[in-house]
Amino acid sequence: MQKIATHCPIAIVGMACRYPDADNADQLFENALAQRRSFRTIPAERLAAGYFDSSGRAQDRAYTNQAAVLKGFEFDRNWFRVSNQSYNATDLTHWLALTVARETIDSIRFRKGRPIVANEGIRVILGNTLTGEFSRANLMRLRWPYVRGVIERQMRIEYPDITEDTLVRFLRDLEGNYKAPFPVPNEDTLAGGLANTIAGRICNHFDFKGGGYTVDGACSSSLISVIDACTALTMGDADMVLAGGVDLSLDPFELTGFSRTSALAHDDMLVYDEGSQGFWPGEGCGFLALMRYDDALVQCEHIHAVIRGWGVSSDGNGGLTRPEAEGQMLALQRAYDRAGYHIGSVGYFEGHGTGTKVGDTTELTALMTAREKYDAPIQPAIISSIKANIGHTKAAAGVAGLLRASKCLCENILPPTTACKRPHALFEQNLAHLTPSHRIRDWQSDGVERRAGVSAMGFGGINTHITLAEAPVQTKISVYVAGSQKRADLDAFQDSEIFVFAAASQDDLLWTIRHVANFANKCSRAELIDLAAELARRASLNSQFIWKAAIVAATPTALAQKIGILETTVLAMADNSINIASADGIFASSKPETGKIGLLFSGQGAPARCHGGIYERRFPAVCQAFHDARLEIFKDRSNTDFAQPAIAAASLAGLEMLKHVGIKGNVAVGHSLGELAALHWAGHYDGQTLLDLAAMRGLAMASDANISGAMVAIATDENGATRAIGTRKDIVIANLNGPRQTIVSGKYDAIHQFVADLRALGTACTVLGVRQAFHSPAMAEVSIRLATMLANIPFSPAQRTVISTVSGTAMPNNADIAGYLCQQISAPVLFMDAVKYASSDIDLLIEVGPGTLLEKITASFCDVPAISLDVGGASFEPFLRAAAGAYILGCAPNIGRLYQNRFSKKFDWDWNPQFIANPCETIPAATQASVDAEPPAASPQTVQPVAVTRDRVSILVHLRAIIADRTGLPSWSLEESSRMLSDLHLNSITVGEIVTRLSTAIGVPLLVDPTEFADGKIGDIATAIAEMANSENRDRNTYQGAPAGIANWVRYFQFQNHDAPMPTPHADTIFGEWEGYGNFGPLENAVLAKLKTGPYNDGILLRIGNQADFDDVATLLKAAQKAIIRRKSCQNPLQLVVLQNGWSVSGFVKSFFLENTNIDILVLNLQSGISENAVSRIIAEIRGAKPGFAEVFLGSYDQRQIPILNVITPNHMPHPCLLGQDDILLVTGGGKGISAECAFQLSRQSGCALLVLGRSSATDNAELAANLQRFANAGIKASYQIADIGQKTAVIAAIAAGTAELGRPVTAILHGAGVNNPKTVANLTLPDIQATIGPKIGGFENVLAAIDTDKLKLLVGFGSIIGRMGLHGEADYALCNEWLSQKITDFQTRHPACHCKTIEWSVWAGVGMGQRIGSMDALLAQGIAPLSVDDGVREFVHIVNNVNLPTNIVVSGRYGAPATLHHFPLITDQYRFLQNIRVHTPEVELICDFQISAQSDPYLGDHTLNGEQIFPAVMALEAMSEAVLALSQNSENTLAPVFSDVVFAKAVVAAPDVAITLRVAVLALAENDFSIALRCSSTNFQVNHISARCRLEGAPSICQIRPEIQSLARAKLIQPFDPASDLYQNILFQNGRFQRIHGYQLIEARRCLVSLSSGDTHAWFNASLPQKLVLGDAGARDAALHAVQACIPHQTVIPVSVDEIALSALNPGQSYRVFATEIADLGTELIYDIVIFDDTGKIVEHWRGLKLRAMGPPANLKLTALPLIAPFVERKMATERPGADLRISVFPFQDRWQNRHNRKNDTYRPDGKPDPSENARFRSASYCEDWKCVVDSVQSVGCDLQNVLQKSEADWRALLGENAIAQATFIQKTFAEPLNLSATRIWSVREALKKAGLNSHAPLVFDPASTQNWIRFHCGDTTVISCATDVKTLGDISVFCLAIAVTGTNAGRHNVDQVSSKYLAVT
Repeated sequence: MQKIATHCPIAIVGMACRYPDADNADQLFENALAQRRSFRTIPAERLAAGYFDSSGRAQDRAYTNQAAVLKGFEFDRNWFRVSNQSYNATDLTHWLALTVARETIDSIRFRKGRPIVANEGIRVILGNTLTGEFSRANLMRLRWPYVRGVIERQMRIEYPDITEDTLVRFLRDLEGNYKAPFPVPNEDTLAGGLANTIAGRICNHFDFKGGGYTVDGACSSSLISVIDACTALTMGDADMVLAGGVDLSLDPFELTGFSRTSALAHDDMLVYDEGSQGFWPGEGCGFLALMRYDDALVQCEHIHAVIRGWGVSSDGNGGLTRPEAEGQMLALQRAYDRAGYHIGSVGYFEGHGTGTKVGDTTELTALMTAREKYDAPIQPAIISSIKANIGHTKAAAGVAGLLRASKCLCENILPPTTACKRPHALFEQNLAHLTPSHRIRDWQSDGVERRAGVSAMGFGGINTHITLAEAPVQTKISVYVAGSQKRADLDAFQDSEIFVFAAASQDDLLWTIRHVANFANKCSRAELIDLAAELARRASLNSQFIWKAAIVAATPTALAQKIGILETTVLAMADNSINIASADGIFASSKPETGKIGLLFSGQGAPARCHGGIYERRFPAVCQAFHDARLEIFKDRSNTDFAQPAIAAASLAGLEMLKHVGIKGNVAVGHSLGELAALHWAGHYDGQTLLDLAAMRGLAMASDANISGAMVAIATDENGATRAIGTRKDIVIANLNGPRQTIVSGKYDAIHQFVADLRALGTACTVLGVRQAFHSPAMAEVSIRLATMLANIPFSPAQRTVISTVSGTAMPNNADIAGYLCQQISAPVLFMDAVKYASSDIDLLIEVGPGTLLEKITASFCDVPAISLDVGGASFEPFLRAAAGAYILGCAPNIGRLYQNRFSKKFDWDWNPQFIANPCETIPAATQASVDAEPPAASPQTVQPVAVTRDRVSILVHLRAIIADRTGLPSWSLEESSRMLSDLHLNSITVGEIVTRLSTAIGVPLLVDPTEFADGKIGDIATAIAEMANSENRDRNTYQGAPAGIANWVRYFQFQNHDAPMPTPHADTIFGEWEGYGNFGPLENAVLAKLKTGPYNDGILLRIGNQADFDDVATLLKAAQKAIIRRKSCQNPLQLVVLQNGWSVSGFVKSFFLENTNIDILVLNLQSGISENAVSRIIAEIRGAKPGFAEVFLGSYDQRQIPILNVITPNHMPHPCLLGQDDILLVTGGGKGISAECAFQLSRQSGCALLVLGRSSATDNAELAANLQRFANAGIKASYQIADIGQKTAVIAAIAAGTAELGRPVTAILHGAGVNNPKTVANLTLPDIQATIGPKIGGFENVLAAIDTDKLKLLVGFGSIIGRMGLHGEADYALCNEWLSQKITDFQTRHPACHCKTIEWSVWAGVGMGQRIGSMDALLAQGIAPLSVDDGVREFVHIVNNVNLPTNIVVSGRYGAPATLHHFPLITDQYRFLQNIRVHTPEVELICDFQISAQSDPYLGDHTLNGEQIFPAVMALEAMSEAVLALSQNSENTLAPVFSDVVFAKAVVAAPDVAITLRVAVLALAENDFSIALRCSSTNFQVNHISARCRLEGAPSICQIRPEIQSLARAKLIQPFDPASDLYQNILFQNGRFQRIHGYQLIEARRCLVSLSSGDTHAWFNASLPQKLVLGDAGARDAALHAVQACIPHQTVIPVSVDEIALSALNPGQSYRVFATEIADLGTELIYDIVIFDDTGKIVEHWRGLKLRAMGPPANLKLTALPLIAPFVERKMATERPGADLRISVFPFQDRWQNRHNRKNDTYRPDGKPDPSENARFRSASYCEDWKCVVDSVQSVGCDLQNVLQKSEADWRALLGENAIAQATFIQKTFAEPLNLSATRIWSVREALKKAGLNSHAPLVFDPASTQNWIRFHCGDTTVISCATDVKTLGDISVFCLAIAVTGTNAGRHNVDQVSSKYLAVT
């Protein structure tokens, strides 16, 4: 290309635009600064809902309905004097462009008295694509004849009896309706539908005569228009140019087209973000007025910016729709060459930024690569894209970016990068100093010219870039400068909004909610802040409004959804009530009184952040808090000395945020460190003192020499922790966080032994990541040190109430703060007690600090909602949720400040915006058919040739015909050298379709992926298909494809010899004919003589010399071909026997065998020392050889070995590079392919220079030239020399030239040269073999001859796995690869100082020898998986630097199961589930299929749920264990499987009448470490129904169950309780073999103890199958899992996942016990630990972290057993009254519990109500028959258990009284139950009330939300529930009724002083 012409700078003197939410450039700029995003649901008048399908399955619809659209645009016909007829017939793009052109002209500020540009010199250039959607829509009118024809034909089919008159009348009426929306064509229609006339119309109206035209460069159109304008001005063709772009095109054509290319975003448009998924479209128009800079200085008063350079390029053959970095870099280079400065001096880039993954990556790569080449200090730069604000406006996109860049230069402002949440990985540590920005920045120039760059790219591969600079110094001061109010308003970004509502009444509030609901989903994202501000203004009109509500939402869709929920919520609310759904962001209140808020201050368990996150953008006080903490001084941010001031700073910042909206708080609780912040809030000291105290505290702890401490979290309460600690020393309770979380602290060794003991007993616990025993006596020294630091700090009296976590009570106002701060370091944290105390009169808790830890902990025991601010987080939503909760409580009086000092626009309360309408949407869309109902796509009408033979010529003709049919090109124009992508411009999908059609037509299965053909040449594709078609490899014609495994893998292998027994001689051999080939000696002659005279069938004996040469090759070929001839005429088995004892020809004969499997092959490797009895041993091998291929090594002393391919397990630790910058690596094999790629990466790593030898010239080979240029771009010093590797003199000359050029000798060799021209041995000639051996062997020798071998550090040869296993048609190639390995081995022996490797590769995908598609096809037919380029290069670099690996190494993925390789047999006959081995690579991978059916697996009938037979999870574990044990060759089961990360994703449902196939896939990850998956034919093996990791471990140390559990296990079973009737076929569905629950010793809501019976004698499998189960008794294991169901009787639970399962073989003849403990309640999911132990207490199996998911109540649920009532009620109460912390037990009392009902420690009031227990809990008990019920709670509680009495109504009336019998009668009628039951309920309810401390005759109110077995009453703030057992059988009267009363009074404070003093005494 010629040198870029000199140009003049171009001035931007005018600008105007119309884009979404922006009617001019200033609005566009401000919207971008404020990060307003104009996306909304496309209005129905533009495009109806029927055009969209969010699933993406519908081919004719778009999958997103989001776009940025113009609002309120109306063309002024009167001003422009345009007739209505002309307006309607012309596309709206004309009128939009004309309007913006006028505004652009008006914006130019000409100097008065100076000459103005003449109209003759003004040109208009406009960017546009396809005019607009409206002209396309209007064409629908002209297509009426087609529509009429389709309808008429369908009408005649559907209604054959319709009369002509009726049909004509119907079609006439339809025609009128159809055409009505579209204008009648007139003289303006044609011109109004063309794109070029848009520019012409502007010229026409303004009488411009300099020329006007439209350019189409797709999405780069508008920048092309500007570039054309600059060129015209530079050349003097125009004096002023209006340049820009217009795009109004949101119709199905573009949206569906973009959907089909997956270019549109599904969920959100993100730009330069890790989560980028595409763009959302926009629309609009923008214009610039341009003049030569010198002219503008004279004629204009204002210049916005100056264009300095521009560049255009195309991606060439890179692709039409896929961007290429190289093409974009070319445009950049041209732009900056023209500008005269480097891209590295640019400070701002307005990027193309479409938000597609490929597009963003390509653009960033191009910009960064170009900038990194700057040899001066690179100017730091910001990148952003206006598309994130207004969408992709396509033809108008580039000029929008140019407008914003001009404004940035004019205002000296750098904008934020909108919609970049997680910046792209390329931004990390980039040397180009290019980054996104989250906020507005001043553009500091330091006296250097500010410069910007703008990019736009388009379909077709076009790239454009413009660089511009600031105009001369302006006198005006920017309103956006830092510190200005405007700047502060624009910079106040939030990612969510809070919408507040307030009204005097419920009806008024509902009216407002419904009004907003009418348009919420129609708003744009930008309008959310406007709407929120308007709602806040209306809500503030009257401070006395009682009814309040608030919503927190980030999108209009979310707002619309939540406002619907809010309406329902408010509608159901009563007066004086509060509804806080903080997780949903929905809040409402009708409470007139001001609520109360408690503050929770985060402790050291919270995340330590060094910044305020997103809150820093809104609150300067947040920035100040972190600045004052001086966190930058900490280098190590993992220590407590950093964490403590960081967390304190976050708490201080959170208080400032709350202060901003007026939230003060009524009470505070601090967790550990958080107490410092709480005391600051109380007024004891100021904020800076808080930060100083936190730093002192952290320093005091960090400087403590005692760092041998540890802490552990236990899933239990205080009592459980105390029992677990027992008499242990050096361990104390440190934190009481909740009923299921207690922290224990102590010495390191003691804690870790404690943890081991806990886990052995099945108790869940987690070791915390600390090194000190906080809150324990071990902190005494720290307390002393801190006291010294606090000595001189003054403290003030408290102004507010703080609840101490040391005492659990309120701190006195005059507390000794210094003493307290020292004390709390070593005192336990009574957090739960403190929160319970604080929350007794609180409506909302707010966690002030980072993270959400306290919010989650508090929810486990407190029914007061808690919300965390999460200071330092990435979202504004947590703070807004807290503010919303406070607002409805009347505690956020300054909520309006959230909307002040923010950029917003006035919101029209009577929202009725005008959007552009499409004429197609004037009639409501018909009901759309579902996606599944869409008609099938019509098949293309193609002409198929009559017949296709399998010769290459016929295949080529047919291929051309298919391409011609697909492309419309004449077949004669399709040359063999034409590439499918580069030359024919097809896409990869089309190429795949063409090749598939071709392969189908000739009946050839296509094994290679069609993408391998993507950019192939037509001739090469024909050759490859012909090779496949004519392949004699039987495997490829039967190949069905190996099933997918766990993952692709690459392993190292090595052949190793293993001892093997002598074979048994064949008894049926006969006398035959033998002949010999080769150089025979006495041994060979003796053997041949024996063979000729004995019964050894027919055969050929071949001898290969010790140092094979071409004579041996000729003999080898002759013998092999003779064998083929003889086999054709021989009736007897024919054997080819090869004797060799030096150079091997095994690879050759292996390939020969694969071509001729009817000839048996025996290769005998004769080693030294065999001579004594060699003849007899050889004869024995020949006579004992089995049919097929065999290779044997015969050694001295009768040693017999066979070669086995073994896995090598390398150490993957990094190894130092053997080469350095002073080395030269000589590379053979050319400048492309696998050798060149490996050398490239090795050079980049080591810095060595490359000397590359190849036959091609870079001048004639574009691919080679590109790769060499790639070397240069990477900074690699390389010399490419042309030489034929087989010509010694040429090699010597080339190496001499290369070393001279590089200036040093060769010190390393990578020999990759080779040729591969497949031929079967039958067709092979000696010259063919010589041509193959020449480059590989001769070339190797030539290279060594040309260098000084003593200087070699590294020698690597590239071989092939073909040399080890053979391949059809590759005998000669296998031979030369095998010989290369031998030569390198010999060289290593002679040169031990040189590191030598032969890497025998599997096939590579995409490059190298495997690039020949025909060869790859043959390899795939044998099951060989290709290596990816990335995998191959990575392994190469590792191998060459690892001196510990063997010299010869095979690198491969799957290599199939060739008959030429011997493996030790896989033992499967003992395993039921290893029926059909599909894939087996020893020690690496195993995939097996097995079938299950009712016939083969009778246990399925015992595992039936809702009529479906479910394959049990325990059987899945059995199958997976069998596969792991088989792959590991652990046949003796000496190792036990331990599963982890088990996921039960989808149940396996067996078919009722037919077998289904299950598949187990196992992949070894490391020694005895496996990844496993179970798949099923019902999901086409596409889903991992179950997945897991498994490791094999030795026998674990014997652990015993805890003594108290063992003692309980010896107790009697709970009776009466019959599992058969009370559990099975009721709560549980299992039958037969799985019905193994014998009974329970314990049933509670959170734990149970189960006794399992021994197994029955029923067989698990059909008698024809193996019966052994490696995991033993599956029935017992299944019962252990489903026994947990008794703890959750009202919900069916299924296993979802397990953290770890330590399995063992359960003995079916033995009974077991199961202890299950709940460790977490996550709502719909529960976490359990399950321990199975035997009668001696020995733990035999442990399930840790079993996650169960509740699926709803069982279908036939009946709670017939009284013990099941306890967990049922406890769990129901936990959801309704979580703050009560209720615990319920029901058990027989006549035995072990008998003495407990008169406990001496229990005390009672005179009325019988028990006093709180020692741990501040109330307890109530009730006895009935032989049962006892015990209930305890932190709140006052009473219970009563009664059996239902049989009495007459009169008796009941006398017993209960009139009021109570009325209540009973009401219950009886409401629930249609017997009066005896209803009356007993009322009796027990009143008894429970009395025991709870209330009057038994207190008024009771029935709760209408009650259900049949959950009847609820209220008595003030006391709740009473009643439930009863179900009747087992008709007539059964043994029914029990349980009532529980819980008051609303928290009892926690009654005894809290006693509890606190107890802990203080311990401390």
